[in-house]
Amino acid sequence: MPTFLSFVKHGINIPHELSQALAKGGIKLIAEEELGREETPSAILVLGGDGTLLRAVPYAYQLDLPIIGINLGKFGFLTKLPLSSACEILANWGKVDLFFDEREVLKISCQGKNFVALNEGAILKGAAGRIISLKVSLKKGNTEEEVCEILGDGVIVATPTGSTAYNLSAGGPIIYPQSKVFVITPICSFKIQIKPVVVPMDFKIKVELPSVDEEVHLLIDGHTNILLSQGSSIEFEKGERRIKLVRDPRRGFFFVLREKFGW
Repeated sequence: MPTFLSFVKHGINIPHELSQALAKGGIKLIAEEELGREETPSAILVLGGDGTLLRAVPYAYQLDLPIIGINLGKFGFLTKLPLSSACEILANWGKVDLFFDEREVLKISCQGKNFVALNEGAILKGAAGRIISLKVSLKKGNTEEEVCEILGDGVIVATPTGSTAYNLSAGGPIIYPQSKVFVITPICSFKIQIKPVVVPMDFKIKVELPSVDEEVHLLIDGHTNILLSQGSSIEFEKGERRIKLVRDPRRGFFFVLREKFGW
């Protein structure tokens, strides 16, 4: 019997037709707190919206599992499988060919710890609301070049997947998902001439905080919030593996873009 690790948005009940499809496919669901050390699931099932899917990303990355995201939330740009398509896949699990979107992730190194993000890492000012200063540099091998100093509310480092999320709201560009680039987008820059910049993925992006007494946070995919210490240095680079999102081949990137953003 295949086991799926499940992430369900709070307050959502599993639809009857989905329960039937799971039973037909012989699939057992377990929650993250039930995941044993010796147990490796076959896939991750997400019921909800994009926020629910982003919670599953560290597990998908660490265990190298595909994510089946079913949109039962409000927006659902990443959880783009319609319920009917998901039920068809689950009822015939192991008997049908799966189609994947493989998405690059950010590996973020901060204060001796590593994190992964499918969308973005954002360095943000704290509750006091005072402007912060951030030095942004690019590294490749032994070469390091300063990009700019950002005075403002913060900076976003986003993947192509995350380009349609916080990055887009902050004035950054939409980037095709399979592009091998990251985008660095300032948030409310005091210097209005500093604009978003797109850089190749083979660079490391380094953001340095000055040693001043300002509250600064690192927010990863909207759910992991880290208070940064004075003089911190945060590095962003391409992860070692991609995240695999199960997709409906009839619904491409621009189809979903038109559907969700009204293009």
